[in-house]
Amino acid sequence: MPRFAALALALMLPAAALAHSAKEGAIQAGHAWAPPAADGATMVFVPLANDGDAPRELVRVTTPVAAEAFLRNGTGSDAERLESLRIDAGGFANLARWREHIRLTGLTRALGKGDRFPLTLHFADQPPLKLTIIVESQPGH
Repeated sequence: MPRFAALALALMLPAAALAHSAKEGAIQAGHAWAPPAADGATMVFVPLANDGDAPRELVRVTTPVAAEAFLRNGTGSDAERLESLRIDAGGFANLARWREHIRLTGLTRALGKGDRFPLTLHFADQPPLKLTIIVESQPGH
């Protein structure tokens, strides 16, 4: 893994989050979490690092807890739906509320603090990355 990507990922991963990080192919995910939701929609946040020598393209997100899962940039009326998210070789993407993130709509159940659910990231050029999302008010809490 290039030094910059390794350092960036290490800085994004609090010690408590290491127990539920994941790696598949060139992509490594850090602490994956979602805020509690009772109104049928929420967001998912996760740092992603590409330790490969080629870019990776995140093209689809799936989860059994939502009718729809998609990539989005921004919040509120200014939010824009994204078709894909490119992660450059040796680079990273920090999916966060104020930038690119995953939006879940049509939740099949309320998501309360402490709940966990599966979510899969599908890439155009590598096997899918399966994550366990932790529902919490703040990352690491």
